Amino acid sequence: MTVGVCKFCGQEKELIASHIIPKVLYQLEKYGSVVDVDVKNTRIKKDPKHQNGVKEALLCKECDTALGYFDGYINKVLNIEVPKIDKNKTFYDTPCICLPADKYNLDRLRRFFISLLWRSSICSRPISLGKYQDIALKILKNEIPDNTDLFLPLIYRRVGRGHVNNMTGIFGTKYLGKRAFIFRFPGYEVMII
Repeated sequence: MTVGVCKFCGQEKELIASHIIPKVLYQLEKYGSVVDVDVKNTRIKKDPKHQNGVKEALLCKECDTALGYFDGYINKVLNIEVPKIDKNKTFYDTPCICLPADKYNLDRLRRFFISLLWRSSICSRPISLGKYQDIALKILKNEIPDNTDLFLPLIYRRVGRGHVNNMTGIFGTKYLGKRAFIFRFPGYEVMII
């Protein structure tokens, strides 16, 4: 049992092993085990403590459950619903799928990606969000209204084959002069600007 300060509610409680990237996005049953890539030593190693996805003692059970509300919805939409939808629009001559706001809870989808970004900023190998880390937390806690000019998710469905397409990870980048992060997981790449 680990007792500490929950990163979400700020209270000292028993902390549980919380997923940084939700297990449903790894698709472990289909693509196999989690490995850790050690770039400095050019090694790839299996990490048995992460065979259920990467988890850390960051949140209390109540807060993990609250964020898990978004995780279940992303699985339903991206892994079950989207593959059934025909490409119904084009974007610069590229066929794409638009999710109609009357059929999908776009706020819940946005909050999932904000929570993913926030969780990635508080883990033991964090990405740096700077001042946006606190803004993301306040949006998730409904302390401030969501600002659709921030944390803009662009979702790309990848249909290629190969091991690289099955990778799950987070990468920093720039897009149109702005900081952005790319989340890769089987079947998708999501850029959050």
